[in-house]
Amino acid sequence: MALLFGVDRCAPFTSGEVAVLVSHGVLWVGGYLGGPAAACTWAPSDVATLRAGGISLFAPIWVGPQAPPGGSWDLSNPAGNAATNAAGAVAAMVAFGLSGLVVLDVEQETWDANNANCLTYMQDWAAHVVAAGYIAGIYCNQDPMAALLAAGTIGPSVGDVLGWLADWTFTFPTQPLPHGATAQQWANDETYAGLSSPVDWDAAPPSFFASAKWVIGTVEMGAGQGAWACGHA
Repeated sequence: MALLFGVDRCAPFTSGEVAVLVSHGVLWVGGYLGGPAAACTWAPSDVATLRAGGISLFAPIWVGPQAPPGGSWDLSNPAGNAATNAAGAVAAMVAFGLSGLVVLDVEQETWDANNANCLTYMQDWAAHVVAAGYIAGIYCNQDPMAALLAAGTIGPSVGDVLGWLADWTFTFPTQPLPHGATAQQWANDETYAGLSSPVDWDAAPPSFFASAKWVIGTVEMGAGQGAWACGHA
């Protein structure tokens, strides 16, 4: 199955920028729906701008609380934090009138394979999202993705939790993707003439968009916090 070329960025795109994306073959876009640590917040009109310009697939991104050292989130209760952040993402989906896939973006740039708290957080978040009637997705880099696959949280036989791999190969990926992932962010901080700020490059199969509407929930987990040892702002 072919992979679809997409981009994600914090700031909304103008109609002129959408035309630039379309000219470069972009088929889907990710942007920030909101969240307690959101640096940008899109509005329904921003999504309408995408669709009017020819991009019908939008990935709303939910930005959860940031952990130290970049934030003040208490990391001592991963299960409780997972429940709270999942509820926030689901509430945002409802408020925005969206349904379908909800992806947790953990932005894990460092990872301790023995870190039970990080794994518990991701698994519990996904469980709450699935219980609310959504398909859960988890975005992270290779090590946590491999841990999720080994734990049976994601994989070909797991239909309600999907993996979005962050692996900057700077080459458009081919399937099967590593570690049981369904989608991949394969380059970062790329730009085209006519864009006001860079974008990340992504790839996902049509099946990733079967519900047509989905959201990414972001939780930034800070490095250097003892057993957590995961994070990137």
